[in-house]
Amino acid sequence: LKFSIFKANSFDWTNDGSNEIALTNKIFTKDEKNYHAWQHRQWAIKKFKLFDGELEFTELLFEKDLYNNSVWNHRYFIIQNCGGWSDRRRFFIGRTHFCTTHLGTW
Repeated sequence: LKFSIFKANSFDWTNDGSNEIALTNKIFTKDEKNYHAWQHRQWAIKKFKLFDGELEFTELLFEKDLYNNSVWNHRYFIIQNCGGWSDRRRFFIGRTHFCTTHLGTW
């Protein structure tokens, strides 16, 4: 009985990961370095193919904290899964003078 009630009130999450991205966005308002939230976001992005807008998302977070290794890791994940390494080079050229001592950029 419980399962049928739950199933009737649930949505078809197997084809839509937008709620998962919204969940991680909410978590990031409290803690932008939450490893579990980043891992969950990467799972949802890969499973539901939600790569659009993620590079721009990392750029917004870099404006707040350029030294956030979680954002650098996420950016690497996005670029690696989209095959766009030329974009990575373009991004770094404009930012490395801000963080020449930060190993995450290299």
